[in-house]
Amino acid sequence: MTRWTTSVAMTATTEEVLLSQLVRADGQEDLCLATYRRSTGMNRVSALIAEVIPPEPGDRHVHGNVTVTSEYVLRAAEIAQSDGYGLVLLHSHPESSNWQSMSGPDRDTESSYANLIREVTGLPLVGMTLATGNNTWSARHWDIGTGKQVDCSHSNNVRVIGDRLAVSWNDTLCSPP
Repeated sequence: MTRWTTSVAMTATTEEVLLSQLVRADGQEDLCLATYRRSTGMNRVSALIAEVIPPEPGDRHVHGNVTVTSEYVLRAAEIAQSDGYGLVLLHSHPESSNWQSMSGPDRDTESSYANLIREVTGLPLVGMTLATGNNTWSARHWDIGTGKQVDCSHSNNVRVIGDRLAVSWNDTLCSPP
């Protein structure tokens, strides 16, 4: 059996909301959460971003980098679960360009919530990074293993659908057409 590839898709309207949440005038990282619907094809699993759940005061701490509170993650996971959706944890890398690899803190944060999110929602956590230098998205699905052995499948691409189709490609997995 061939392992499915993963991807993420969103509307241009959703991307506008996410950009307003993640791009800060002071040049620091930021984060927010969103829900997703799962879409499966013959060889691909896509996370279709459904609803952005903006942080409330105290939900994250911005200090150059950004940290998320467990209260925010749990509140958003309950919203996702009640709709039958999964959860996306999104954050920005200011002034970066192109597809982003995960830093150590990125991996630690996402992996620390991956099992909990899968238990609450029944679906893998999806992590996303926005490179604000050229608004390139990168993504991964935390769908491998459990416990301390949890790991992610890096997505092939992130698609933004509006008046035109914009695709961010993971060029370590596949070349843009």
